[in-house]
Order: sequence, then C-alpha cells, then structure tokens
Amino acid sequence: MAQYKASWDLDAISFRHVCDSPAKGYHHISRHVLPSKFHNSSEIEEEGFFLTALGRGDPVVVYMHGNSGSRASTHRIELYQLLSNLGYHIIAFDYRSYGDSTNESPSEQGVVSDSLFVLSWTMERVKGAPLFVWGHSLGTGVSSHSLDILSQKGVNPTGLILEAPFNNMRDEIREHPLARLANALVVFSSTAEDGEIEVRISVFRFLPWFDFCFADSVGENNLLFETDKHLRNIRSRVLILHAEDDKVIPFKLAKKLYESTVQGRSPHFGKVKFVKFEGKWGHGHKWICRSPDLPNVIRYLFILYSLT
Repeated sequence: MAQYKASWDLDAISFRHVCDSPAKGYHHISRHVLPSKFHNSSEIEEEGFFLTALGRGDPVVVYMHGNSGSRASTHRIELYQLLSNLGYHIIAFDYRSYGDSTNESPSEQGVVSDSLFVLSWTMERVKGAPLFVWGHSLGTGVSSHSLDILSQKGVNPTGLILEAPFNNMRDEIREHPLARLANALVVFSSTAEDGEIEVRISVFRFLPWFDFCFADSVGENNLLFETDKHLRNIRSRVLILHAEDDKVIPFKLAKKLYESTVQGRSPHFGKVKFVKFEGKWGHGHKWICRSPDLPNVIRYLFILYSLT
C-alpha cells in the first residue's frame, strides 16, 4: 500500500478557521488545507491569504468524518495530503462535541445542522469553483442528509463522495453495529475508534424481539441516517467507494445502497458510480486513502464531474 510521509507538516500549510453561528451559540472549528501549489508560496504568511486563495477558483472538498476521533486522525490527514497534492482545497471540520468544536451532545439533526453551516460558510467563499462533499463512514449519512436538504433549496454541489457508506443506520446495526449502545439507545461516541462497541448485540440477532429492542431504537432516538432515501433526492453526481474487507460496515450494504440509488433516482439527476477496492489489498474501513488507484479515480471522476 502507498504510504504518505508522517512528517507532512499540516500546521504549515493549513489554517484553523473558527466558524461561529451566533444565532445558535455554536462555534465550529474547521481546518483549511491548501492545494500543494500554494505550500511554498511567499503569500502564505500574509493575513487573509487562506480566504483569498479559497476564492481563486481551485476545486474544494468539504470533508465530513466518521464516528471517532476528530478531523486530525491519521487516516484523515493522509487523505487531506492526497487531495492537496491533486490540487484541492480541503475544509475539514468537527461536529459538535468532537475535537474543539462546541461541547454539546450530538444528534443527527445537530450534526447535519453543523454540516449545513460549514457548507454555507464555504460556498459563500469559493465563488462558483467546483465543490465536492466527501463523507466517510458515519459522515456518509451526515453528508447525504445535508445535501438532500440543500437539493430541496436548489443548491447542488458538484459531487458527493461516499467512502465506506451504509444504506441506513437500522440495517447497519442489524449487520454490524457501528455505534455504541447503552440501555438499547444508540449514541455517538467521539472517543471510540470506528466500529468499536461495548456490547456486541449481533449475538442476539436470532431473537424475535431483536428489531424491537435494538434496530428500531434508532428511530425512537432520531438517529436514522437514511442515506438510501436521501440519495433519491440529491441531484449531484455520486461516487461510492468501499473496500471488500471492511469489517465495520459490510461491503454488501454499500452495494445495496448503490443498487437502490440507481433504481430510485430520476434519470435526469447526476450519475452514480461505484468503485470497489478488492479485499486482498487490506484497505479495510479506514485506509482506502492508501490505495494506489485512488488518485486516478479522483482525477478522472472529479474532472469529469466538473466539466459536465
């Protein structure tokens, strides 16, 4: 697998934006990583350069992470480096309760609200440049829900990339629990590793009350993350990336998502593309960023999406 230098100095070529939402009293911390062509620019030390560079027409990726750690986790930084080297700005942020954003218990409505705020903040500054939204793991549910809302308002980013997605949270819990469960309530945990759980409820799946006690609790607690429903309404082009050996979110859920999306979307909406990463490469749930094929996938599809 391709490896990226651990010495890559993120602080030297990125800027920490504090995006305040006064009406709700929240602040969202985002990290803006510059395209590599700016890394050695003499302007990088100038006040306001990062915002100026964001409006120069280069493509932008807004990244929405999964249910662990923060925007600064190792596999995420490796993806930022790859995208930066391909010429993209990256806006990576933490939802409420994650990283150094406002410390408040998250919910689906809450993290989607945070995402919409950051997307709005970004769109005001990119001045019509190609804008892609990249969600990983739980972030695929967040990004899909967010773009569904934007699409209803006539706002359609250039493309949506779903890395290691599930079709909906109910099916994900039935197949392989992603979230922590306590007293049959699904909750977020910003300190857990992706896929780590305290109680492996899959052993109870054969019981007739499994759905009532566990899978149905996602609806009762408003944690649906129904990506399969949201993608039917999103006009943007969609790229799905999934590794066959993903032990956290089964590959078959991504295939199920792809098939339902192709069948359920209007033919007038953007195309949907599925890219499989073979299990023999060992990318698992978090390391598609190390695939030697990923740069070419991004170059080809991102350019195609930007021109059509």
